[in-house]
This record gives sequence, structure tokens and C-alpha cells, in this order.
Amino acid sequence: MRHFTPRRPYTPLTDEEWAVLAPHFPHTDPDATAPGRPLTESRREGFEAMLFACVTDTPWTRLPRHHGAQPLSVARHFRRLAHEGVWSRLPEALIDPRCPRLLKAMEYWACRLARRARARRLPPRPAAPPPPGK
Repeated sequence: MRHFTPRRPYTPLTDEEWAVLAPHFPHTDPDATAPGRPLTESRREGFEAMLFACVTDTPWTRLPRHHGAQPLSVARHFRRLAHEGVWSRLPEALIDPRCPRLLKAMEYWACRLARRARARRLPPRPAAPPPPGK
């Protein structure tokens, strides 16, 4: 099968790669009083764990501990970013002619992230029929 995007094995992000990727993620205000517990890992650690899972096809529960993140917390954050549209916007950013060369080099990774987000998205459940007699 022919791949249009050349494969790129997982390697940890360099500081330059993270600097190019970071603007594509929603910024969270650490002083904001958002519901729920705050993330225990930094945005970069969380993204590294997501990237590792998506590029290597590793299940969330089998993430190596060296990523410093709780596997199910990473999975939950991945789903939140998917619902915010981050994983669909990232490949769209690659189409832009002003796209930085370094981001273009991460095209395979961006496609893997978007593909996993689409594959895990469940279709909306239909409304339940009304109970009989009502």
C-alpha cells in the first residue's frame, strides 16, 4: 500500500519542534478555576505521551512510565483535544503555504494523531424512543 506521507518513527520532540507545535494547542490559564482536577503533567509531557501512543499504536493503558503521565489521564486529555478540534486543525495547518518547514517535517505524526482521533470518535447516540403510552 502506498503512503503519501513518508513514515517517521517516534522520537522525542526537540525544543525547536515543540516551539513550532505549541501554538496549535489551546492555552490554559493556571489561575483559572476550571472544573475538575488540573493536569498533573506539563502540556509537553502530555503531548509526548499522546504522540508516542499514536505513532507506535500503543494502547493508552500501556504507555511507558518514563513519559511521566498517568495513561488514562493522557487518554482523557487526548479526547478533550479531539472534541475541541485540535487534531483536525493540525493537518489543516500543514496545507498553509506559510507552514514552517519544521512543522511540515512532522506531517506523518500529525496525520497519525488526527487518524486516531477520528477512529475513536463515537457517533452520537440516537434519542431514545418515548415510553409506550405517552
